[in-house]
Amino acid sequence: MSNDDKDPVNEWAFLGRGVLRTFVRDIIVIAGSVFISAVIGFSMAYILGFSSQFGIKFGALVGAFIGLSARSHMSRLFDYDHPPRDRNPDA
Repeated sequence: MSNDDKDPVNEWAFLGRGVLRTFVRDIIVIAGSVFISAVIGFSMAYILGFSSQFGIKFGALVGAFIGLSARSHMSRLFDYDHPPRDRNPDA
């Protein structure tokens, strides 16, 4: 029997879980970095004498960029399910 007889539903579920996991991790990183950078932007706007709204917006935009940039450089684009390395997949 060849490997072409696999059920494609499992492949789609596998792909869906990987995409969903990546999406959730991106959202968590973006939300955290936006919050931290907005607080820093607010405090810097207060110190430098700018409007607080400008500081929060600028900080949030910079934080979102830094979060996405760090996420894309520190990990792979899609984190799919991988079998444990200590097991032999052929066994």
